[in-house]
Amino acid sequence: MSEEYLSLYEYLGRKSDHGKDVYRCSQEHKIKTGYRELPKDYNANYEGVITYPRMFLEEYFKTKPVEPLSAIVRQNSPEITELKILCKRVEALENEIFLLKGAISKKADDTQLTIDFNDEVPF
Repeated sequence: MSEEYLSLYEYLGRKSDHGKDVYRCSQEHKIKTGYRELPKDYNANYEGVITYPRMFLEEYFKTKPVEPLSAIVRQNSPEITELKILCKRVEALENEIFLLKGAISKKADDTQLTIDFNDEVPF
């Protein structure tokens, strides 16, 4: 199984100004990097991006947090994936509650006693 290589943008989920520092560290530790070309129609100042092994990036940002960890959001992280699943479950439960409320109110309307005041009252 080959190691997964990611760009800083893919790993962090946003742009980062720390590319030079990450690259320098990878060279100091003799980490094999990759290169991925960007699509020609991609509106960027770069033709491609350097990619790093996921394990290296995880270790780098764990030992040398250049910015607060709370600011780092990876869209494909297990936490985000689990959060998306939980949001879908909550939405499904809300829809189910809505349907049950509708069924209950309809049932209540069907069993309600109606009085026609045009009829004569026997007392």
